[in-house]
Amino acid sequence: MSTQREITYSTRETSELTGTSQKQIRYWIRRGYVCGIEMNVCGDIAYYRYSQNHVEIIRAIKGFLYQGYTLARAAELAMNGEQSGQ
Repeated sequence: MSTQREITYSTRETSELTGTSQKQIRYWIRRGYVCGIEMNVCGDIAYYRYSQNHVEIIRAIKGFLYQGYTLARAAELAMNGEQSGQ
């Protein structure tokens, strides 16, 4: 019996996929605008892992910001599954 693991992405990969800087992504996580990120700890270093759903949410937030929404409203819309239209 084989089990499939969900594909996850590093912060760098997520940044490249979304066109959002790594610094910006980490800021959004700290502020609670992107939730449920898997964190792997190795010694003193923590690594975030992002699902495809997180990538889509980050893209949507970025799109809403481009349209002029505040960060809080952009995150709210993205988390509710709204599409940014970009």
